[in-house]
Amino acid sequence: MDFSGQVQRYPQALQRLHITACPALSALPESICELAVLQRLVLHGCSSLTALTMNIGNLAALRVLIISDCGSLTTLPHSIGQLAALVKLHVKDCEALNELPDSIGQLAALRIFWICGCNLSTLPDSIGQLAALKTFYVRNCERLTALPQSIGQMSALEDLEVKDCNALALLPDSMGQLSALQELEVRGCGALPALPESIGQMAALRKLEVEDCVELTALPQSIGQLRLLEILTIGQCGSLATLPDSLGQLQTLWVLKISECGGLTALPDSISHLAALEALFIEKCGGLTTLPDAIGQLRALEKLEVEECGGLTALPASIGQLEALETLSIQGCGGIIALPDSIGKLASLEELFIEKCGGLMTLPDSIGELATLRELKVKDCEGLTALPDSTGQLPALQHVDITGTRCTINMRGCLIVCQ
Repeated sequence: MDFSGQVQRYPQALQRLHITACPALSALPESICELAVLQRLVLHGCSSLTALTMNIGNLAALRVLIISDCGSLTTLPHSIGQLAALVKLHVKDCEALNELPDSIGQLAALRIFWICGCNLSTLPDSIGQLAALKTFYVRNCERLTALPQSIGQMSALEDLEVKDCNALALLPDSMGQLSALQELEVRGCGALPALPESIGQMAALRKLEVEDCVELTALPQSIGQLRLLEILTIGQCGSLATLPDSLGQLQTLWVLKISECGGLTALPDSISHLAALEALFIEKCGGLTTLPDAIGQLRALEKLEVEECGGLTALPASIGQLEALETLSIQGCGGIIALPDSIGKLASLEELFIEKCGGLMTLPDSIGELATLRELKVKDCEGLTALPDSTGQLPALQHVDITGTRCTINMRGCLIVCQ
């Protein structure tokens, strides 16, 4: 497709230009660089486009450049570094793109940078010069083996996501220098054996997600130094055998989620020191056989969910000390045959969900002491034939679901039967 002469018909005041789904377009006209006030340029679905105009750096007003689904694009022009006003750069699903120009580090105003679905094996060291960058996403770059050491120089970076980079085997120690970083997500990096010990130096970090890193065997002890961390998610890390004792030092942590970590056999007792923890989710950790007795010391805990932990045989009696607990959910834990009597001491409990616990034979009589309980759900627990009589005395109870059991309940003179 020949675009020559067409740009001249565009008004000189043009601020946005989208070129979408032009599979025959093989080149952009040089005259596009004469659009002096152009602020946004989007190139999408131009599968024959092999290069951008060499003088794209002349677009002095350009603030947003989005290039996506341009499968024949092999390089970006050196002049891209001259885009002094550029704030957002997205390069996505350009499978033939195998390098970025060093000049990319000259983008002094760049705040958001996404590089996704490209054939990159390295990133240029100059990337560390992006002093204004706040958001950096690297996704689905399957040949990328490491991030450059220079990444630690990104003094303004607040949000870093590294996702589905299967060859990535190293995160640099320099990441600890990211003093402004608030969110870090590492996901789908199957070759990554460890996180850098320097992670504890990320003084501003509030959210850490590590998921689908199957070679990860441990978390660094320095994680306990993350004084502002509020949310910690660890999932699909099958080789992870332990959690560090330093976990208990996270005094601002209010959400902890651990899922699909089959090699994990226990949680550290130090978890009891998580004074701000409000929500604890433990899911699909088949190697987990017990919860620590110290869990009862989590005075701020409002929500506890334990799901599909087939090796778990009991809940600790200390669970009755969770004075702030409002929701307790036990699902898919076939090894649990009884709940502790102390459950009746949960003075704030409003929701009790028990599902697919085939080994559960009885519920404790103390359940009738749950004065604030509004919803009781006991589903698909085929071993359970009756609920305790005390259940009918629950003063706040509004909803009962006992489907998939052989239980009956008499409550305020109303008989509910589900078989």
